[in-house]
Parts: sequence; C-alpha cells; structure tokens
Amino acid sequence: MLGNQNNHFTNYISTLNIESSLNITNYPLRLNGASFDKNDEFQSLYPWLKLQGTITGNTLLGIESHDISIEWADGISKTFNPNKSTWIVIHGLQMNLPKGDILDQLTDIKNLASSVDGFSPNDQVLVLDWRSAAYSPGINYRGDFNVPNPVIALSWIDAAATWTTNILKQFGITTPNINLIGHSFGSYVASSIAADITRGINRIIALDPGNLEIGGNKYKQTNFSDNSRWSWAFYGSGFGAQDRARTADESFIIDFPFYTQFPDIPGVNKGHGAVEQFFTAMLNQANDKQHYSDADIFALDRMNSIAKPWNIDYSTNWEAKLIPEESNGSWILKDIMPNP
Repeated sequence: MLGNQNNHFTNYISTLNIESSLNITNYPLRLNGASFDKNDEFQSLYPWLKLQGTITGNTLLGIESHDISIEWADGISKTFNPNKSTWIVIHGLQMNLPKGDILDQLTDIKNLASSVDGFSPNDQVLVLDWRSAAYSPGINYRGDFNVPNPVIALSWIDAAATWTTNILKQFGITTPNINLIGHSFGSYVASSIAADITRGINRIIALDPGNLEIGGNKYKQTNFSDNSRWSWAFYGSGFGAQDRARTADESFIIDFPFYTQFPDIPGVNKGHGAVEQFFTAMLNQANDKQHYSDADIFALDRMNSIAKPWNIDYSTNWEAKLIPEESNGSWILKDIMPNP
C-alpha cells in the first residue's frame, strides 16, 4: 500500500508519476520522494486526478518515448473504487500538436466522456491521453490541408494498451467492471486492452474504427466481440473501417447528410469526427429520462441482446442504418432502418 516516507497515508494526491516501457515488466511508482514496486496496492487508498507515465519503443528514428496519462473525466480528484463500473474513453490519431490538458484540447472527447458520466452517477469515467504517441501530422496536400500518416499512431497502439492494462491490473478491477469506448484508432487501443486482460472486459464501443488501408495489418484481424461481453460499433466515414465495425455484436452504419468517403476536396470528409459527435448526442438524449426518443435504444444499459427493434445478426451484416439530422447545431437521431 502507498504511504509517504514515514509510512503515513497521503491525504491528497493530484498527480502520480509512473514510468513504463515496452520492454520492461516492472516499473516504480514515485510519490513524495518514496518509491514503490508495481505490486504494491494503491488502487483505492487516496484521491487522485491524473496518473502519468511514459511509453518507450524502437522506431525507424531510433528509441522514442512519449507521455501517456489517464485522468478523471470530470477533472475532479477522487478515490478509485475497483468494485464500481468503470468507463475509459480513448481518442484516436491526432493531427494537432498536443497542448495542455486533454479535456481542454479535445472538446469532442470531453463531451463524450461527460455524456458517459451523465448516464449513471455510480459509474467511474476516465479518459486515456496518448496524444503524444498518436500525433501523426503527415504531409501537406496541395497547400490546403495535412494528410495524416497513420503508421505513426498505429505503431504506438500496443504500447498505449499495455500501459493502460497494467494500470487496470494494479487497480484490481475485474472483467465485469471494465468498459471501453474508442474513437478511430482509439478503438484498436480498446480492443488491445480487452485482449490483454484475462477473461476480457465487459463492454466495448468502437466509434468509426480507423481505416487500415495504410499500415496496421495487425489490426485487420480485430474482432470487437472477441474479448468483451457485449460490443457496439458505429461506421460513418471513409476514414473508418466498415469490415472491422461489423465484427461487433451489434454494428450500425450511419448515413450522414453529406459525402463521407474520400473526395478530392479538403474538409468534406467530416463524417469521421461526426460519428463521435452523433453518438454523444444520442447518449445525451438517452440520458434524458424525462423525454422518450428513438435514441433511448442506445442508453449504455441497453448493451445486450434484449428487446431490440432489429434482429441481431451474428455474421457481418449491419443491425441497423441510422439516419442523423442536424438540429440547432447538434445531431438528433431522425430514423432507424433495421437490418438494411
């Protein structure tokens, strides 16, 4: 268990530094000058805001290290309870240089995590920040916009997943309490975490799992239903991988009111981020217990096989096509087409 050098428990900790490596199985925890082996218990003894660490690996440019952290979605320090249902929200490839706190820079991730947090006051919601490793600016295209280099972010997925898995194991949290949501390449971080945990995890949601046409051969075998008790996947753009999305227990294709494949026009392929925004909007509607809507079917407690408006197809077909509509600067679920 954790204490200071005088073996007294610490009453408040805002940041805890963790050093990790791709090739190292033991790493120290440092708190107020004292070092602790990773096998020491620390999961629920004190409030904390953020756990910080480093992932290191060999790249074409030599050995590189990147910062990684996990923090509470509401930005409030609290004590972790391994016996509570816990959600971890995971971002994907980053085109912008990481700056400041993730909740300040990635508004969509913050909004998604807040919506998950609003579903149940008893659930714990965390955000995984691997922006440093996922930063893949790529090259400029015709002077208009940057084309990302997905190989960079893809090469760090396993390291980010291993670091997170180690944290979960140290917390002592078990399968029934682990739930993951990943957007784009964050979906593969989530699936890798699930594969690393004995008996898998409880629930996984993949939001437009990233396209794997350039690099990422390893993740072309990803099956979101393999290591989870129930999984959802939503596909809505050319930057997503529809074949991977269809491996979830329930998979949905989103028919946005704009072109979502690979046009030769900058900025048109906005469906990739819109998938995350649309799911957040549906979850907000489902969280509103005062008003009924079609989005209620996407409340987090509906992740099961019970009473669905579609027939669950356990092969590779979509369970439903979702028709979104923009309203007052947000999305609403206009229509559901079961088993298209």
